[in-house]
Amino acid sequence: MARILTCLVLLASSLASADPMPLWHGHRAIITPGARVAWSRDGAWLAQPRETEAEVDIYDEDAARPQLIDGLSGARLVRYVERAKLRDVSLPGAVVYPSAAAARRPFGDLSPGIRLPDGQGLYDAVPTKDGLLKVTYTWSSSDDNRLEITGYLRPSAVGKTYRYRAIVRPEFLADITLPGNFKLLDAPGGAPFLVRTTRDRIAAITLRRAKGYTLVRLYLGAVGWVESKDIRPILDSDGRYDDLEMSQILDHDAPAKATGDETLPIGTPLLDAIDGQVIGAVAEGFEVRPAKRAGAWCRYDLGRRHNRLQVWAHACASGSSPVIVEDITMQELEANRISGDPGLVPNEATRAEMQRDGKAQAWATFKICIDVAGTITEVTVRSSKIAAYDAQVNAEVRAWKFRPFVLEDRATPVCSMVATRYPPVPPRPARTP
Repeated sequence: MARILTCLVLLASSLASADPMPLWHGHRAIITPGARVAWSRDGAWLAQPRETEAEVDIYDEDAARPQLIDGLSGARLVRYVERAKLRDVSLPGAVVYPSAAAARRPFGDLSPGIRLPDGQGLYDAVPTKDGLLKVTYTWSSSDDNRLEITGYLRPSAVGKTYRYRAIVRPEFLADITLPGNFKLLDAPGGAPFLVRTTRDRIAAITLRRAKGYTLVRLYLGAVGWVESKDIRPILDSDGRYDDLEMSQILDHDAPAKATGDETLPIGTPLLDAIDGQVIGAVAEGFEVRPAKRAGAWCRYDLGRRHNRLQVWAHACASGSSPVIVEDITMQELEANRISGDPGLVPNEATRAEMQRDGKAQAWATFKICIDVAGTITEVTVRSSKIAAYDAQVNAEVRAWKFRPFVLEDRATPVCSMVATRYPPVPPRPARTP
């Protein structure tokens, strides 16, 4: 009993001295591979360091060993990380200036350069003699799609932790496009600090013009000068959109003719987000109804539900919209069945024809469509080479009953391809251990 009481006292003492689960105040950091972690502020480092880079929540950002919480197998573990292994990140107000001289001047909306989002990791920062940091950022999705920015940061705009804030971009109403391969210059005829290499043109905003050059702003926020001869109006002389990225959805050589069923006018710009980048335009046969409204904006979901592409337009379809029919699998069809035999066993007429023609099997493939009320609206049978079986399948399938199909929280008309065979394929024998 004395030993038990001693253990309880020691346990209570250890719990009283343990750090409580901390409260998060919005600070984050990037831990680099090889960072050492410990269970306490002054305890020994664990034998296994961090293996991968990760962005984590930090709970005491000014400590010599910042505190973090790791989730592991349903547990929340308080640990402490070596501060030197936190990656340098950009702080609020950080700007990549195109030159060292520009970094000594105030930065405004028309100043060449780029404002960095809070918490942008610095992977290639080199101190300069004049007390700045020379940085290079490179983004590349393929050999022919590359963006590189080279410039200068003030050290005061760099730290180990930052307070998380949602990125709010200014309104982006593009009026021109730039060629796929272009450079942003720090002044008319000056030195490049941003180089873009890609096949497709990119949208931009005109800010001012001077001496054969145009000051532009890109969607990512970069501002710089380009040669005026390289820019095009975003709308051509016919009021159509220039060949931007994803230009394959537009046909400039053969202007589209409206079918009369389009839910938006042909040429309506489509963007990747509200006030985002123009990624295409409405073409012939656009019969999509809005999936979401946000003020004067509407989101349109293109493609089928298993592979959606979401685009936005500063216009909402008016009037009645065509009903979007979704394709479903045989398994999804069966899950909503109320009545009807999916086996479709040959009836007397079918068996007589099979016997006469010396056929031992009957099979059929058919398309079935069902409306929002669960009522069958279409049955299309592909010939089974047995006329009696085709007629039987068509009649019996039309008598099936289904519950309405609710997809993405709304009753939806559906279609499915179904295959049947008699006798059915026998199940595979179970494997012996």
